[in-house]
Amino acid sequence: MQERKHRFMKNAFTRLFVLFALLVSTAVCAAQPPSILAQSPGAGAFAMGADSQIRTAILVDAGDAKVVHIAASALAGDMDLVLGFKPAVANEIRAAGSRAIIVGTLDKCEAIKQLVDQKKIDVSGIRGQWETFLITVVDKPLPGVDQALVIAGSDRRGAAFGAFELSRQMGVSPWVWWADVTPDKKDVVYIQNTPVQFGPPSVKYRGIFLNDEDFGLKPWAAKTYEPEVGDIGPKTYAKIFELLLRLKANHIWPAMHDCTKAFNYYDPNKIVADEYAIAMGSSHCEQMLRNNVDEWKKDEHGEWSFTRNRDNLLDYWDERVRINGPYENVYTLGMRAIHDNGMPDGENAGERAGILSDIIGLQRDMLRRHVSDDVTKIPQVFIPYKEVLEIYWAGLKVPDDVTLMWPDDNFGYIRRLSTPEEQQRTGGGGVYYHISYWGPPHDYLWLDTTPPALIWKEMQKAYAYNARAMWIVNVGDIKPQEIGTELFLQMAWDMGRWDVGNINTFLEAWAVREFGAAFAPDIAAIMNDYYLHNFSRKPEHMGFYDKYSIDAVNKDPEFSLIHYGDEVQQRIDAFTDMMNRARAIYDMLPQSKRDAYFELVLYPVRGAALMNLKHLYAYKSREYMRDGRAQAAYYARMAMDAFAQLEVDTAYYNKELAGGKWKLMMSDHPNDLAVFGKVKLGRTKPDDAPGLGISVEGQAKPVTCDQEMCKYNVLPQFNRFLKRTYFIDVFNTGEQDFDWNAKPSADWIVLTQKQGTLGPDTRIAVDIDYSKAPVGDDVAGTITFTGAGREFTVSVPVFNHDGQVDAYAFVQDNGVIAIDAENYFLKKDSGGAAWTAVPGLGRTGAGVVVLPATAPTWPDADTAMKQAPSMEYPIHVFKGGDAELIIHALPTHEIHAGRVLRVYVSVDGAPAAPVEFESSHQESDPVGKQNVQRNMMEGRARISIMPGSRMLTIYAADPSVVLDKIILDFGGMKKSYLGPPQTRARRTM
Repeated sequence: MQERKHRFMKNAFTRLFVLFALLVSTAVCAAQPPSILAQSPGAGAFAMGADSQIRTAILVDAGDAKVVHIAASALAGDMDLVLGFKPAVANEIRAAGSRAIIVGTLDKCEAIKQLVDQKKIDVSGIRGQWETFLITVVDKPLPGVDQALVIAGSDRRGAAFGAFELSRQMGVSPWVWWADVTPDKKDVVYIQNTPVQFGPPSVKYRGIFLNDEDFGLKPWAAKTYEPEVGDIGPKTYAKIFELLLRLKANHIWPAMHDCTKAFNYYDPNKIVADEYAIAMGSSHCEQMLRNNVDEWKKDEHGEWSFTRNRDNLLDYWDERVRINGPYENVYTLGMRAIHDNGMPDGENAGERAGILSDIIGLQRDMLRRHVSDDVTKIPQVFIPYKEVLEIYWAGLKVPDDVTLMWPDDNFGYIRRLSTPEEQQRTGGGGVYYHISYWGPPHDYLWLDTTPPALIWKEMQKAYAYNARAMWIVNVGDIKPQEIGTELFLQMAWDMGRWDVGNINTFLEAWAVREFGAAFAPDIAAIMNDYYLHNFSRKPEHMGFYDKYSIDAVNKDPEFSLIHYGDEVQQRIDAFTDMMNRARAIYDMLPQSKRDAYFELVLYPVRGAALMNLKHLYAYKSREYMRDGRAQAAYYARMAMDAFAQLEVDTAYYNKELAGGKWKLMMSDHPNDLAVFGKVKLGRTKPDDAPGLGISVEGQAKPVTCDQEMCKYNVLPQFNRFLKRTYFIDVFNTGEQDFDWNAKPSADWIVLTQKQGTLGPDTRIAVDIDYSKAPVGDDVAGTITFTGAGREFTVSVPVFNHDGQVDAYAFVQDNGVIAIDAENYFLKKDSGGAAWTAVPGLGRTGAGVVVLPATAPTWPDADTAMKQAPSMEYPIHVFKGGDAELIIHALPTHEIHAGRVLRVYVSVDGAPAAPVEFESSHQESDPVGKQNVQRNMMEGRARISIMPGSRMLTIYAADPSVVLDKIILDFGGMKKSYLGPPQTRARRTM
C-alpha cells in the first residue's frame, strides 16, 4: 500500500508539472497566421493613415482579373472604416512622390511583372502555387512612387486573399458586413518591411453549402435585401461571395430548396460567381450543377429514372455542362432521387452500383465534350451520402481522379474516411460536414451549437486521412452559424493553425478580434459554457421526441429532478447564469459593438437559454402539480414568460437590429417543429389552507408519513470522502403562508436553514460535520420538519468510514464510482500514440481521444495490454462484487469499414475485457438516433472487483473512440440524463 501511494504522489507531481508547462506554452504559443504588422515606423515600415503624409492609393492593373478589382475596392472601404480615409483605386499612378498599395496577380499585373524582372521582389515561393500570395514593402518600386506595399498573388484568388488579409490584419473582421462587426479606429497602421508569404492552402477547395434556406436567408433576401428579384439573386450572392473571399474560401453549393429558384435560373448568378472567382458546385443530390427540385419538370422531361428515361436525363445534364462549362466548377457525379432520397433505379445496392457506374461514365463523356479533352484535369467529386455509401460498399468503382467526398452522419461525426488504398487516388479525399441539418431523427436549423472542439477533432482526423481535396460545410442560412463556419474554413486554409494544445483558445482569439481584448476572456468563457451545455442537448432537441416517428409529441425531459443534485435545476441555473453574464457584457460594450454582439453572442445564448427554460420550467410545473405543490403555477408562468421573451428577442432581431438590416433573417421556429411551440403546463388550484410538504433528493415522491413510519424520506448516503450536500425541498400545498421548523437529531447534521415563513418553496442543503459525527459505515440521523399542523421525519444516512483512501482515488459512493475520463491519474503512450484530453469536447468538458488519428488498431486484448496507449484511474471499493462498467463515449464511427469501436479494461493488471460501443450508419437505427441527439453512446461490460484500493486501466483499441465518462455501477445507479457526477475524493485521507 505504501509503495502504491508513493508512486501515486510521484506521478501526480509529474503530471501537475507537465500540465502547468502545457498551459504556459499554450498561452504563449497559440498558433496564429503570420503577422505583417509593425509596431513603429522604423526599419522602412509602410505606414497607412489619414494624414496627408501617409495617404496612399491602391493600384490595380486594368487587365487583371475582376476579383482583384473587387478585392481592391473592398480594401479601400475597409481602410475608410479603420483609418478614416478611402484611398482611390486606380490603374496607374499619376502624382509624383506617391505611395501605393499594388494588388495583382503574377501573370496579369504589369507593375508586379516589372518588379519581378527588376528583382525588387522574389516570387519564387509563390509562382505556380495554388492561391498563394506575398505581401512585401518595396522602396522606389516604380517611377514616381516613393514606396509601395505589394500584394502579389500566384493566381486571381491569391491576390484577392492578399487584399483581404491586409484588411484582417488592420482589424477588419471577415464578418464586418454579415455580422456588423465594427472595427476599432486607428490613426496609423504600419506594415513591416519583411516579405511574408501566405499559402498554399491546406485544402484545395473550401466552401459552404447554403442548405435549408427556407427560414432565414430566402425570406430576408427576397423581401429585405433583394426585393427587386424576390429571391436569392446576384446581389445576395455577391455579398456571400465576398464573405467567402474574406474567409479564404473558394467554393459554394448554392441554395437549392423548392422555395428558391435554381442558381442558374438567374443568368447573372454565374457571372457574379466568376467575377468573384468562386468555383461553383452542387450538392450530393444535385449532380452536374443541376437543381432537380426546380429544373426537372416531369411534364416536360418525364420520369426521373435512368433505366426508363435515359435519353432525357442525359440531355438534361448535358445542357447544363454545355452552358456552364466555360466557368470554374466542381462537378458532382452520380445520381440520387429528385431531392434528398435514394435513386429510384435498381432493386438492391449491387444493382444500383452497376447503374451508377454507367451514369458516371456518361457524365464524364459530357465533361470531355464541353470542358476539357483531359477529363482527369476537371475537378469532380463523388459523395457517398446516406444510402449512396451502401452502394459504394457494394462494389461501385469510382474513377481514380474523382475526389471521394466523405460525409458526416449529419450531426458532426464523419461516417468513414479513405482507406490506405483510397488515399493513393489522384483525386484524393474530401469531407461534407454539417453544423446545420434538416432531417431525421431531428432537425437542428436554428442556432450554432456544434462545439469548436468537435469540429477540430473530426476535421483534423479527416486531414490526417488525406481528405485534402475539398471541404464543404452545411451552414443552413449562414446566420447564426458564424463561429462554426469560420473555424471550419480557418482549418481548411491552414491545418497547422489549431491543434490539441491551443484549440481551447479559439473562442478567445475570435472574441478579441470581434469585441476587443478587455471583454474577450469573459465572452469566451460564456461561449465555452454555451457549447458545453448545448452539446449535451441541443435547444432544438429539448422536446425529447423524434419528429420523424409516428408519436411526434413532446415528451418529458430526461434530465432528472430528483437525482444527482437535480439535473433540471442545475441546467436552469447554468443557462440563467449565461444569460445574465452575456447581458452584463452587452450593457458595458460601446454602442458600436452591440449589434455584432447581439448577433454573435447574446441572441444565441438567450435563445438557447430561453428554449431550455421553457421546457424545463414546464416540466417542473407538471411534476410539481402531481406532487400537489402550489409552486407549480409559478413554474408554469416562468415557462410562458420564457416563450414570450424568445419571441421578443427574435422580433428585435428581425425589426430593429442594425436598423432593420436583418428583417426576416431570423426564425425562432424553423420548420415549425413542435419543440418551438407552446408546451403543456402543470397548473393546480392550491388548497385554501396552508399545507407543509417535504421532498427529498433521490426520492420519486414527496414524503408521506403515518403513525408508524414515513416513506420517501431517506436522503442519499453522505460520504466523508466526497463531502457532498443533498437537498430537501420544503413546499406549500396551499395559498397561505405559514411558519415551519426543522430540527436535526444531532449537531453534526448541518442545515442551511432551520426555520422560516413559507410562501414559495424553500430548498435547504443538508451537510455533515464529519469531525462531530459518529465513526462508522452506517451512521444514522434524522431531521424533523413541522409546520401547518404537520410533521415529517427525514432519515440522514452517513458513511463516516474511519479508514483511508489513496490520493486522487475515485471512491464508491451510493453504489457507484463515476469518473470523468480526462481525469486519469497516469497515462502511458505507446508507439507514438497517446490518449489526449481535448478541452471543450464532450458532455463533461473534455473528451479523451487517441492521437494521432492515424494510430493503428489493437485487435485483441493481449496485444492492447502490451502495445496500446493506456490510462490508469485509482479507485477505492468499499463493498466489492459484480459491477457493470458503463462508458460514455462520443457517438463517433469507425474510420474504416470492418473496424469495431471498443476499448479494453483491466483491474489491477488482470486480463483485459473488451467494452464495445454500438454505433450505426443507418439513420433509421433506434440506437443511432438516440446517440446523436444526446451526443453519447454507451459501452457496457460486467466485471468483478474486490474491496480496497484498485487500479482501473483502459487500453485503446481503435483511435475513433472518444471517451467522456466512466461509471462502475454496483447496483446504485439512478436514472438520469448525464449520469452520476464523478466521485473523486475531495482530499487525501
